[in-house]
Amino acid sequence: MSQIISKKQVLAHNLDERYRPYVNVPFGVRRNEEEIDSGYPLFESLCSITELSCRTREPINYPVIPDGCVNMVFCFRRRESTGRIYGPVTTLHKLLIKPGESYLAFKFVPGSCKAFVECDINELTNSSKPISEVISGGDEIIEIMGRDISLQWKALLMSRILKAHQTDHETDYLIRFCVKEMERVHGNIRISELARRTGFSERYLGKLFERCIGLSPKTFAGILRIQNSLHTLFDRRNRSSLLEIAMDCGYYDHAHMNRAYNNVFQCSSGALRKRGFNVIEYDDIPEFE
Repeated sequence: MSQIISKKQVLAHNLDERYRPYVNVPFGVRRNEEEIDSGYPLFESLCSITELSCRTREPINYPVIPDGCVNMVFCFRRRESTGRIYGPVTTLHKLLIKPGESYLAFKFVPGSCKAFVECDINELTNSSKPISEVISGGDEIIEIMGRDISLQWKALLMSRILKAHQTDHETDYLIRFCVKEMERVHGNIRISELARRTGFSERYLGKLFERCIGLSPKTFAGILRIQNSLHTLFDRRNRSSLLEIAMDCGYYDHAHMNRAYNNVFQCSSGALRKRGFNVIEYDDIPEFE
């Protein structure tokens, strides 16, 4: 008896490997990350759950590094709480954290938010919208975030609301496969190769990426390449030269990597490696708001 294997089964992926974008925490910012385990209803969709607060008397610029993710961010000022959905950014942005403020950020795996966000993700690219405008139950989620309960309970209750309003799409398996494949090779794959492996046209995949990730496949691949280079660049155990890092991360040469860094960070890879994110002129960086 023959066995029929669907395209969904062929393109299925192991979901145990979690995408871990590079994070830089400036001096004066307290950052706590919640452990995400399989008990969360949105376990497969979340990269991280993070609390941020200012430990100084002056506002601090927190660097928002392009990673292809959508962020659901809640800001707490005195007794008020607000919530916004931030789309993927294509260049470095900044979050100004002021004394007395704290933030709670849910970072979602690229492509996973289309299931509960009521707009195409490219409408949020390099911008944001209030949660209540783009998510059913958004006001209820904000109310939950303002409660005096543990972060674990907040995350659990929010996840249940999102699950209740989640819409399954026929192409969910396809975008998951493409994202995982691109993550696996750190962005060093052509869309023509993805089209060949999946059996869909490059044009169709391009439209799917714009709608579900908010970025073109080429832009998303470039972000993954930069993410990989950042992990390598700031690995204290790694003594490789900038040229070696560039070649290992899929750039043609050091100049090619520098062009990417100048486009995203407005500085060279060498300057960033030497001085860290303190080298950034934040007056010229757009705000994450």
